[in-house]
Amino acid sequence: MQFEQNFTNEKDSINKIHDFIEQHCIECSVDSAKTVKINICADEIISNIVHYSKAHLISVKVSCGSNAMVVISFTDDGIPFNPLLETKEVDTSMPPEERGIGGLGVFLVKKMMKEVSYSRESNTNIFTIAI
Repeated sequence: MQFEQNFTNEKDSINKIHDFIEQHCIECSVDSAKTVKINICADEIISNIVHYSKAHLISVKVSCGSNAMVVISFTDDGIPFNPLLETKEVDTSMPPEERGIGGLGVFLVKKMMKEVSYSRESNTNIFTIAI
């Protein structure tokens, strides 16, 4: 099954996107442990797009199949930004006050998901997570 919806890039869309993802996780019979991880990661990704991308439109696609994997793609027409390359690695062995700002959200997404990828196609950012 595959579900896709477009959203305007505004703060009000954050909750709408969460509701869209959660609704389709339920329809795909995603277990609660995976759904929690998806929600945490989606919050990080959506917040970054809304606050920093200067995008006009955000497209979210939820795909699920018989192999129990859920794939969610976030596409936006904002400025080019690959968080997998352009975000500094977080040294989690350091105390939080010594780490500096930024990078922890991407670190968590990479740790919680089975697959994470970024591509830039036709002037759009495509960030995909799979669990």
